[in-house]
Amino acid sequence: EVRELTPAFGAEISGLKPSMPLDDATLQQLRKLFDEKALLVFRDIEIDRDFQYYLSYAIIGREQPQQDPSVNPKRESLVSNKEENGIAPFGRLLWHSDMMWCGEACELLSLYGKEVGQPSPPTMFVSAAQAWKTLPDELRTRIEGRTAEHVHDISYERSGGDATVLTAQFDDDDSASTPIAHRHP
Repeated sequence: EVRELTPAFGAEISGLKPSMPLDDATLQQLRKLFDEKALLVFRDIEIDRDFQYYLSYAIIGREQPQQDPSVNPKRESLVSNKEENGIAPFGRLLWHSDMMWCGEACELLSLYGKEVGQPSPPTMFVSAAQAWKTLPDELRTRIEGRTAEHVHDISYERSGGDATVLTAQFDDDDSASTPIAHRHP
């Protein structure tokens, strides 16, 4: 079952039966929905990590890489206040853009809620594509040819919230410069 989240962005999927591989008709429907809606939310589905990886790569029509994801710890994170080494030991996360520091566009981000209890702030998503479509022409013209610098920098500490917002701290100097106006693959 498919329910539109908004007319421009997102669809909620219910009733998917996890199996590897999924049948061709189901995969085609999911790929079409992802291309059209850019966000798929699967409700009430019990899956393991293997199926999550399989589904993520199948939706974008790619073979799942053989590399162990633990080789690059930024590829996989556990957002938890219960598990050791969780990236949210207390408080809430400041609004952020996952993978913005990558030199190449992130084709797909996959989140899986293992145990989400209340009170829990909702995960919210935005569509840069929809923002671009509705951007005034004058502002779009000013943006053309400009780049955005994405860096890990502690200088924004607490700038976006109160004392319950987690402070970002990084051990590296990852950065990327990307055109503000660019088309996602």
